[in-house]
Amino acid sequence: MILRNKNLIFMLGVFVTSALSAGPADFKKAAGYYSRKEYQKAFDIYESEVKETKDHSVKSEIYYWMGQCCLGMQKCEKARMFFELSMNAYPDSEMSVMSQAGTGDSYFIEKKYRKALNVYTWIYNMNPKCEISSTLLFMISECFKNLGEKANAEAYMRMLKKNHPKSPEAMIAR
Repeated sequence: MILRNKNLIFMLGVFVTSALSAGPADFKKAAGYYSRKEYQKAFDIYESEVKETKDHSVKSEIYYWMGQCCLGMQKCEKARMFFELSMNAYPDSEMSVMSQAGTGDSYFIEKKYRKALNVYTWIYNMNPKCEISSTLLFMISECFKNLGEKANAEAYMRMLKKNHPKSPEAMIAR
């Protein structure tokens, strides 16, 4: 998830070392560009690779990273298109959950906090034990905070600290 608030950390950046960076040299190169915030260079590599692969799980991950590159370039609408492609390519994968969260991130970046909240809440309610549940709780809290709903923000922050006390998000929340 990408966050533009100076007090927040790019929480899901750890996934740069996912299956793609363990794959062909071009994927490693793209992951390197991405980690250095050279989003257009990473995007260009992913774009050429997505045309070459027929494996839907790999396509799903490439589309996800294309969406993340677009978020880095502040192209939120285009990012949502790639997240949608990712979800459609391999709908029952963890990458689908990540792509749904990317959609929420795009709304968060655009300061459309109610839309972001709806996305994050839906994902969390459907997958409360998913790999990114601590990040989802954090983002739900941030949305409520930005909407001026302090009590709800605090409730989700308490839930985060209780359910994921050692998560990076809980550490930020202290």
